[in-house]
Amino acid sequence: MIHFFCSVVNNAAGVVQNSAKCVIIFPYDRKEPEKDMKKTPGEILASYAPGLPDPFYAKLFRVLLSCASIGKRADFVYHFDKKAMKGKQVLILADHASTDSYIWALKGYPFVEPNVVMGYQNILRRGLFHVFLKVGVIPKKLFIPDVSTVRSILRLKKLGASFVLFPEGIQSMDGSVMPTNPATMQLVKKLGLDVVLVTSFGAYLNRPRFDSCYRHGPMEFHYELLFTADELNEMSADELYARYLAKFRYNDPEENARRGCVYRGKHENAYGLDKILFVCPDCGKEFTLKVEGDSVVCSCGRRVRVDERYALIPEGGDFPFSRIDEWFRFGRETVRREVMKEDFSLSYPAEYLTLDQVTLGDDRCVKLGEGTVTLCRRGFNYDGTKNGEHVSITIPIEDMPSAPFVSGTANEFFFGEEYFRFVPKNDPRLSVKVLLAVEELHRLVDPVWRKYGDDVYFR
Repeated sequence: MIHFFCSVVNNAAGVVQNSAKCVIIFPYDRKEPEKDMKKTPGEILASYAPGLPDPFYAKLFRVLLSCASIGKRADFVYHFDKKAMKGKQVLILADHASTDSYIWALKGYPFVEPNVVMGYQNILRRGLFHVFLKVGVIPKKLFIPDVSTVRSILRLKKLGASFVLFPEGIQSMDGSVMPTNPATMQLVKKLGLDVVLVTSFGAYLNRPRFDSCYRHGPMEFHYELLFTADELNEMSADELYARYLAKFRYNDPEENARRGCVYRGKHENAYGLDKILFVCPDCGKEFTLKVEGDSVVCSCGRRVRVDERYALIPEGGDFPFSRIDEWFRFGRETVRREVMKEDFSLSYPAEYLTLDQVTLGDDRCVKLGEGTVTLCRRGFNYDGTKNGEHVSITIPIEDMPSAPFVSGTANEFFFGEEYFRFVPKNDPRLSVKVLLAVEELHRLVDPVWRKYGDDVYFR
């Protein structure tokens, strides 16, 4: 969830400098026990119990958010009386259209200082680790039942906390809505707080999944009251989900086909698209696409230009897609047909990494070994080395709802208490196909996830 804005950090002096050249001084925390200073970040996080946001650090965090948004254009639209929301305990459900969605969701809602539910691996950030803990972030491990997260939320609710939750769990792949974790509506009902919904337009187009550099163009964030506490008591989980599904919608490429907004950045808008688009609809071949300037080009000769509005403009004849999300969905449908075969198998050499919970390094991961990954209808298997010894790790497909890809170069997920990251050695772009294959394989054995996926992927 978090890909933060700080570029230079000096923890010893307590200085953070962001890309906008804004310098903020962090005071030393004299109350922190000396023994905690000797613990590794992993040890600190293992014993961490989130509290209400520290007032000083909450204000500091908002200053950082403001610095991170310098030079970017966003409009906030409120569909309620803002004065009535000041200090009101709420649950905020926000879309995850971009890596930076949390910046805007918080920036546009200054009425409370909420606890943010954050991906466990994203808390381990140099220069921000202790700040995150001071503002009471609640760790959540990707796509696994996390009882400790729910316990923290329920405990903090009794203390008067408000919360920010991103129900999709991961950033959108193609600028359109992702499935919601099936347990979300149960948590919403159990909490019994007024629910504020945050949906966006343009967030993905400013910071697409396939490029780490910003593009600049309009963004909108809409805030509305989705449920009152009284409605949560009266409605069933199915009724809550139906209303949520009707409201929790966004599709930036489709919406911008109507609006025609222009987005410009350091790179052409085609840059990086070969990280998420991997099947050519003309020749049917995979991983034969590459980016040349403002165009996506296949080895078969097909060339498609991506203009400043993210429209797909083909050269040399008709093309079945006019938008990025349509082309990405074609890739999913291709993989879906492939995994339906009983003998489906995908094997590739990969490096095996896990979280660096000691040094808070820039990559946040350390290499454990390398070997062969095999994905089939039974599950995900790694056969190779770990710390110099041979291991074979098998994860049943029913325990893997997804395997999110890291900037189009790797797949990451939790199984039990362990974080895994696998980097395909021959072509890192294979990670997007692995992601789709894992999701579609899981949906074959999990009818609940199948329904929640169908509600957004194939409606």
